[in-house]
Amino acid sequence: YQSERIFAKATDGTLIPAATAVPAAELAGQIVELDRQVMERVLELLAQHQADGKALRLFVSQSPRSLARESFAEWLLQGIADRRIEGTSLIIDLRLDDTLIHSVTLRQFCNRLMPTGVQFCLSQFEPGREAEALLAQLPLGYLRVSSRYANAHSDPYKAVGINPED
Repeated sequence: YQSERIFAKATDGTLIPAATAVPAAELAGQIVELDRQVMERVLELLAQHQADGKALRLFVSQSPRSLARESFAEWLLQGIADRRIEGTSLIIDLRLDDTLIHSVTLRQFCNRLMPTGVQFCLSQFEPGREAEALLAQLPLGYLRVSSRYANAHSDPYKAVGINPED
């Protein structure tokens, strides 16, 4: 079972869905700050669950702009160390389209975090030469296929572009 509920908090305290908050933060040049706030909350949750003796793994999406910053990697490494979080409980989700564009920078980021046990997931995956090359280039522990393929079980013809009525 998996559930994704991602919200940002507005200045008045109301929750804003990520689908609205992320594009607004990108337009305002605030995506790095939003990513930091989200990651801070994730680290707090992981530390609390770990302190309570409960296993928890969280997948968290982050902008390549955030991950490309050396200061972000340092901040995250420090946050994990300060809270004594088991690195394997954190999985950073890398969207395929972003990863194709920023593969060198993201590989460097992954290599910085791997010694802590942090894991990485390539999401929205669709087969293709460039996408498949990423599988060899990045230290991925998880792969999420595109929703087009994930929904194929309900309509296998649609997934491969076939109309059975033709």
